[in-house]
Amino acid sequence: MLQEEILQAETSDPPSQLRSKRGRFTSNKRKRPRSATPLPASEAPVAESSEPEQQGPAYGPPTKHKVQAHRNFARISNVIINDITQHKHAGPFQKPVREKDAEGYTDIIKRPQDLKSIKAAITFGSRAINAATTSSTVDSPAIGTPSTSSSLVLLDKTADLIPPRAIVNSSQLEKEVMRMFANAVMFNPGEEGMVKDAREMADDIEAKVRDWRQVEGAAAVGRQEEDEEGQAVGGDKKRRKV
Repeated sequence: MLQEEILQAETSDPPSQLRSKRGRFTSNKRKRPRSATPLPASEAPVAESSEPEQQGPAYGPPTKHKVQAHRNFARISNVIINDITQHKHAGPFQKPVREKDAEGYTDIIKRPQDLKSIKAAITFGSRAINAATTSSTVDSPAIGTPSTSSSLVLLDKTADLIPPRAIVNSSQLEKEVMRMFANAVMFNPGEEGMVKDAREMADDIEAKVRDWRQVEGAAAVGRQEEDEEGQAVGGDKKRRKV
């Protein structure tokens, strides 16, 4: 009898465990209830919220509300302006299109542009730059601090520093010139005559503007290096005097 009881005890499952269908053991013991005592704030679990996390306001890049202007843009842009006005197809683009010469023009073209208006915008922009650089809103695009020696400056974006009222950098000039050609293609029907001349002139001017901007960029880098070198030499002289 004793041997049979020992054998039966060894072959049966432990009283505290039950065999599952997959052969794994699962405990049948009751879990102790969690203590009602609140945990310290440092150990308390953080509840996950189903609501999306509220993020702070998204701010754009520092130059989103700034305009990069060139102090001497009216002078350095003379080269490309002369090339544009002297082009063989530049005649129709010299002055604004009059409604009596092109009926319905203002109904189709919402932003007219011509060479006379572009020149006036460059002149106006030069005056606006001079007026703006006297205030404390001038920043150097390289280091983001006030500067009075750099030829390139960052100014607060206003209507007096952007087209169509003003043109203060080469990027604005290129866009307005291309707008002038796009207006001509949009208004005139067909692929010949004015449309063909406008596209041919646009290709020629685009290549010249690209070359001009490369030269302008190299010159700006050279002037910036000269300014930095001059400031460094000036600082050494001041230290030597002290």
